[in-house]
Amino acid sequence: MRLVNGGTELSLTSAAVMSKIIMKKLSISLLILLAFSRLCFAIDNPDSPDYVGQFEKNNWHFVFIGVGYSRDENPYQMAKVIELVEKNFEGVDVDFAYIKEPLNLDFNRIDLRVELNSRLEGAALFSKIKTVYPVDSLIIGVNTSDVFGTSARMRITDFSYAILTLSNPSVGLIATHEMGHQLGLSDGYQAYNPPEILPNTELFYLDGMPVSLARALSKLEETPPMYKMGTCNGRKVYTFYETKNNLYGNYSPQEPNSWGDSVFTPLQILIMNDFIARK
Repeated sequence: MRLVNGGTELSLTSAAVMSKIIMKKLSISLLILLAFSRLCFAIDNPDSPDYVGQFEKNNWHFVFIGVGYSRDENPYQMAKVIELVEKNFEGVDVDFAYIKEPLNLDFNRIDLRVELNSRLEGAALFSKIKTVYPVDSLIIGVNTSDVFGTSARMRITDFSYAILTLSNPSVGLIATHEMGHQLGLSDGYQAYNPPEILPNTELFYLDGMPVSLARALSKLEETPPMYKMGTCNGRKVYTFYETKNNLYGNYSPQEPNSWGDSVFTPLQILIMNDFIARK
């Protein structure tokens, strides 16, 4: 199952690990404590917080962490990427913070897919940050020349995260795209889609669309432009708005957006805010 640039939910597939999580909570607690000991992130001094950021209670809280940076580089790089994405999320109920210290995390890359080497350690990091900041999603920015973006959620631990390259010139759009997946947006650019993933927030049938898309559509004063994208098992598949201007479509804009300056379509903003309100 593809993961890169997709909203696919990442779940643990090892029966042994799942058994430990479900049946042996005490063992998992001990494992998480051990994982905490490996994390280079102190939270013991409330007078000198290890994060930078402010939050609104009802918002979705993104926390950025850097990997592969020096202690001097990390705050600058985190603040820089937040400045880029903050403009893109105007009108969406989100806020941003970052951890000052760079962290040491290992990753596995299989083709275009990038995953944490230890998902348990990732969940431990998420839990640890949550003791001092109300994190909903971790955005892990990696200092590498490779270009990638991955968005995932571990259902059992409710650990939501994205992993992405920060050294790419398009980092603002890459980060924005992956963060939108964390807020319920799907992809609509693949040439081939397994029938089971349709319909989604970008690709739908005239007689079938996700509840989140239908709710957003009902809030618009007029129906947006609709385009045929192909067929699936003989059923016509459609999308709203011009796919070349859609960050979740075949994005290669040649002219201004028909809906205005936002990188998100009006429907996408409504879907994300509805997702946040229901968290």
